Amino acid sequence: MSGYLKKISVLVLFICTYFSAAAYDRVKVDSLEIYFRRAIGIYEPGHRHNRSRMASSIERVSALQQDSLYKISKISYICEASTSPEGDFELNEALTKKRANSITAYLHQYLTFNDEDVEIILNNEDYDGLARMVEASDMPHRDEVLNIIQTQPLERTVDGFTFNPRKGMLVHLYDGEVWQYMKEHFFPFLRHFKLIVTLEKPAPKPAVEYPALRECRAAALFESKVATISHIESIKGCYTPLPQLTTTTKTAEDK
Repeated sequence: MSGYLKKISVLVLFICTYFSAAAYDRVKVDSLEIYFRRAIGIYEPGHRHNRSRMASSIERVSALQQDSLYKISKISYICEASTSPEGDFELNEALTKKRANSITAYLHQYLTFNDEDVEIILNNEDYDGLARMVEASDMPHRDEVLNIIQTQPLERTVDGFTFNPRKGMLVHLYDGEVWQYMKEHFFPFLRHFKLIVTLEKPAPKPAVEYPALRECRAAALFESKVATISHIESIKGCYTPLPQLTTTTKTAEDK
C-alpha cells in the first residue's frame, strides 16, 4: 500500500471512531416546585397552587417528548425532596422519602420515563435552603441565625446522649422569637419537592481541521502538480515555436 493510501486509511479510521463516540449536550428544559403542608407526605393539588404548576410542567415536558425537531436522546429527572427543620430528625427523614415517592408516582401517570432516568435527592431538614432565605431577608437577628447554621453541627454526643445543637440553639434563640419568625416566613417553602428536567441531544460538531486530513490534501495537491508539470513537459515538443516578429522604424530617407 502506498503512503498516500495509508494516510487515507488512517483518516477514515479516525473519522469512524470520532462519530461512533457521539457527544451530547445536556440542556435544562423545565423545573417544578411542589409544596406540602407540615407533616404531610402525599401530593395535595389544592395546596399553594400545586395543581396548576404540575399541569403546566407535565404539558411542557410531554410536548418535548413528542417533538421530533429536538432529536432527544434522553430525558433525565432530578427530584429533590425536602423538609423543614421542625420535628424529629428520623420522622423528617421518612417524610422526605414519602414526598419523593408520592410525586414520582404521580408523574409516572403522565410522563414516560424509566427509573434509571430519575435521580432522587433526599434533602432532610434543608438548612442550606433556610440559610439562603435568611441571608436574603431583613429578619431580626439575621447574622446570629446565619452564624449558628454555619458553625453548629447537626449532631453531638455528650455522656452518651446525642442531640442536635444547631436546632436547639435556633429553637431557644431569644426565647423562641426567631424560631417562630422562621416558622411563619421560611419553613413553608422548605417543605417542598423540586423537579429539574434535562434532556440530552446530539451536540453540534465543531469545524475541526484534522492533521491527517491536511496531510492527505497536501499529498493530493502535490501529486496533482507533479502530473501537471509532467504533462506540460511531454507536450512541449509537439509545437513549433512561432517566429519572433521584428519591427523597424522608417527614417526620413526611406520615406
